[in-house]
Amino acid sequence: AEGPSTVTGALRARDTSLMIGALRALGTGVDDDGDALRIVSAPVRGPAHVDCGLAGTVMRFVPPVAALATEALFSSIGGLIYHQGELIVADPGNHRIRAIGRDGTIRALIAPASLQARSPSGQTRAPALSTPVEAPTGFAVSPADGLLYWVDNGTSQVWRRTAAGESELIAGSPTGVRGGDGDGGPAIAATLDVPFGIAFDPTGRWLYVADGGNLRVRRVDMQAADRPITAFAGVARDVALGRLLAGEVPAATGPAADALLTVPASVLVGPDGSVYVG
Repeated sequence: AEGPSTVTGALRARDTSLMIGALRALGTGVDDDGDALRIVSAPVRGPAHVDCGLAGTVMRFVPPVAALATEALFSSIGGLIYHQGELIVADPGNHRIRAIGRDGTIRALIAPASLQARSPSGQTRAPALSTPVEAPTGFAVSPADGLLYWVDNGTSQVWRRTAAGESELIAGSPTGVRGGDGDGGPAIAATLDVPFGIAFDPTGRWLYVADGGNLRVRRVDMQAADRPITAFAGVARDVALGRLLAGEVPAATGPAADALLTVPASVLVGPDGSVYVG
């Protein structure tokens, strides 16, 4: 806001007090005269100690704000997920993934050893802080193993953080080559093209990838020995472009394999296994 804001009739509850405390800890001025709250905006600062309470209100709304703390030096935010007591933040502009603890401490979780080392060079495993990271954009946690997975828009790869804290390549070329080849074979022998989002089915068997540049959603069978990747929804890019240029309007219903997608950027899977593409 350009000036102070006044809130009247606010619910007086513990969550309200916790939210006020959280905003104050992050630099926002909040004056409470008993009848109204006067809020004065200011640059978000950190690190800060925030009491989250038990109801979850603070944890739902404050972490994305905390991620913007000026001392954290975030360049941009590509995705957020809560995992093992920390808020995990994709910071594509700084080529890294960061974690924010309950005490407000921010640390690098996944990052390249240097800016020059952020591009893939053929590795399929790497130490957490020597991992090729260009532009992470999305996360998922596997219901099967509880591990954190992320998609990198810049390297056209999908990785996961192992139980030992290392990074393991799951899908995409180890050298970061972009393309749409490899369906039916191991996912790390296939190529992706600027993927945006990932999601698991409720069992953790299928890892879905919104493969934006290929105009498709693909999926990896995580329970198979070689983790094969196959096309799930959308026709091949050349076919899709030809149909779109011919003026075809995407159909509202029909087989997933025949769907006409235009740069799918997100994918979600419902409790019943239904897949939603955005």
